[in-house]
Amino acid sequence: MDRRDWMNLPLVEEIDNSMSCMIAPQPCARLMAMVPQVAETIRKQYHTASPDALACVKAGLWLLADDLETCHKICQNIATPLGSAWHAIMHRREGDFFNSLYWWRRVGVIRWLHPRDGTDIAECIDQITGAGNLWRRASLKLVHPYDPAIFTRIVEACTPAKSTESADVLMRIGRLEWLALFAMSMAAVGAVGTEDRSRRAPAGS
Repeated sequence: MDRRDWMNLPLVEEIDNSMSCMIAPQPCARLMAMVPQVAETIRKQYHTASPDALACVKAGLWLLADDLETCHKICQNIATPLGSAWHAIMHRREGDFFNSLYWWRRVGVIRWLHPRDGTDIAECIDQITGAGNLWRRASLKLVHPYDPAIFTRIVEACTPAKSTESADVLMRIGRLEWLALFAMSMAAVGAVGTEDRSRRAPAGS
């Protein structure tokens, strides 16, 4: 299974229909039902991958299905930068911005690249209609390369979202971020020949 293959996994193909709200989402039963089979398919394909790498993949799949509780149970026990990143997103999506920023600090520096063309996702975000106005309303500016901590502060400043347009822009960026982090997680299990050799981070709450 290479990069093209995993992007065609049924659950990943649902990304545009997933993560329906930025803060305090309700788990999606339809997507949750898909997670075990997709996770098992990846586990069988990459059975020699490290448990932490496979756990990151599972955490990402449960997050995509908006099951924050299950995602948290998994990622809080992953002592790697990628595990900390999933942990940070989970806390941001539950509205715990302070804890999210804590976990972003544990992540350190990772490259947020779009798996289709390898561009920094900040470039993709610049192309999203209305993003510039959203940043001005939040009195913050998204930087290049992408900084998820700044995006977390933007989400906090825009919560609750004042308009459907703002909420849609935030979720479109959240999906881009998910796709980039899931690509890193798949690379860590060996899907694109790269392992997560980054500095390990301690587990926590």
